[in-house]
Amino acid sequence: MAVEKYLSEEESNFFKSGEIIFKDETDKIQIKGGTLPGLTRYLTNTHQPDGDFVHSFLLTYSCFISSKQFLNFLLERYKISIPIEFNKDQLMKLAFIKKGIIPVKLRVLNVLKMWVKMNFEELERSIYSQEIENFSLSFASTLTVDRVQRSPSVMKFFEQSSKNEVAVNKIIYPPPSILPKFENFKISDLDPLELARQITLIDWENFSSVKAKEFLQQKWTKPETAKINSPNIMSMIDYSNSFVYWIGSEIVGLDNPKQRANLIKLFILTADQCRQLNNFNSLKMILAALNSSSIQRLKKTWEFVSNKLKNLLKDLCNLMSEEKSYKNYRQTLSSCEPPCIPFLGNYCVYSIIGMYLTNLVFIEIGNRDFIENDLINFDKHQRVAKIIDELISFQRISYQFYPVYSIQSLIREANHLSEDEIYNQSLKIEPRDETS
Repeated sequence: MAVEKYLSEEESNFFKSGEIIFKDETDKIQIKGGTLPGLTRYLTNTHQPDGDFVHSFLLTYSCFISSKQFLNFLLERYKISIPIEFNKDQLMKLAFIKKGIIPVKLRVLNVLKMWVKMNFEELERSIYSQEIENFSLSFASTLTVDRVQRSPSVMKFFEQSSKNEVAVNKIIYPPPSILPKFENFKISDLDPLELARQITLIDWENFSSVKAKEFLQQKWTKPETAKINSPNIMSMIDYSNSFVYWIGSEIVGLDNPKQRANLIKLFILTADQCRQLNNFNSLKMILAALNSSSIQRLKKTWEFVSNKLKNLLKDLCNLMSEEKSYKNYRQTLSSCEPPCIPFLGNYCVYSIIGMYLTNLVFIEIGNRDFIENDLINFDKHQRVAKIIDELISFQRISYQFYPVYSIQSLIREANHLSEDEIYNQSLKIEPRDETS
C-alpha cells in the first residue's frame, strides 16, 4: 500500500501545483493551460492518459518547444528512479518498479512512437534520428517486459509502416482513361470527366504533400519565410492562381464567341465533374475563373451558353458560396465520402482566404499565446489541432486514376496571361461599346 499511496500523493500534488489548469476544475477533462514542465509531465501521465491531449500536443508542440528540448524531456522522464525510502526493502523496490517505473517508461515509449509517426519524414532527416533510434532500442535492454522486448526500433518500425501504406493503394484498379481522339489535341477536344480527373490528380499531388506543421502560426501569411516554412501550401496557392489565369487566358484567347462559349461549357461541365469527384479546391478555382469580371462581361459569348448550363453554374456557385461562413459547402463536406480535396482557401485575387485558413487565422489572432500566470494557452493549440486534424484526415485516401501526362502537361506547362492582360484581351474581343 505504501507504493500506491506514494504514487497517488505524487499525482495529487502535481495536479495541485498549478503547473496545469483545466477548463473545468471539477471534472478535469480538458487542459486550459500549463507551464512547459507541467504540460510535458501530463503528456506521460499514467493514471489518466489523455489521448486527445497527447495528439494535440504532438501536433502543435513546435509552437512552444523545440524538437531537441522535447527529446531531452522524454529522456529525463524515462530516467525515473526509485525513491530512497523504497530502496532499502527489496519487495518495496520491486513493487515500485512494477507500479511506478515500468508504467512511466511504457508511456514514454508510446509517446515517442506517436511523435515519430506524426513527424517521421522530418525526424528521419534530422540530427536527432540516431539519438531517437538508440533511445528506442534501450527499452528492450532495460525493461523485462515482453511487449517492449518485441518492439522494433521506432524509426525502422515507421519506415516499414510507410512502405506498407503505399502498397495498399497499388491494389486498387483505376477506371479506364478517356483519351483525346487526336495526337495534337487542344483543351476543347477533351472530355470533361477526364479533364476533371487529371486536374484532380495534379491538385491531389499538391494537397497530399502539405504537412501539418505548415498550418501552424500562420506561416503561409509571412512573405519573407512562407516558401521556406510552408512550401507546399505556397505551391498549392501558386498553382491555384496559375490555374485560374490559365482558364481565363484560354477563353479570351479565342476570337469566335461560339468557340469561347463551347470552352465555357467545357469548364462548367468539368467543374461539375470536380464536384462529383469531391475535388472542392479545383471546383472553387474554376468558378473563380468563370465568375471573374473578364469572363462575366463577355455578353455576346454567354448568349451561346444554354440556360441549362447557366443554371448548373449557378448551383455550383451556391454550393461554394461564402455566405454564412460557407454553410452549404460545410454541410456537403461533412457528408462526402473520401477521397476528397477540401477547399483550403488562398490569396488568389479572385477569392478571399478560404474556410480552413480563415479559421486558423482567427484562432491565432483572437487568442493569446499565454494566459494567467504566464501559462501556455493550450486551449488555443487544441483548437488549432482540431482544424489541422480535419484537413490532414482528407490525405489518408488517395485518388486512383491513371495519369494522362499529355493532358497534365497541357495544364502544367501552358503559358497564361496576367490578370490585367486577361481583362485587356477581354475588352479587345468584346469592346465596351458592343456590350453596353
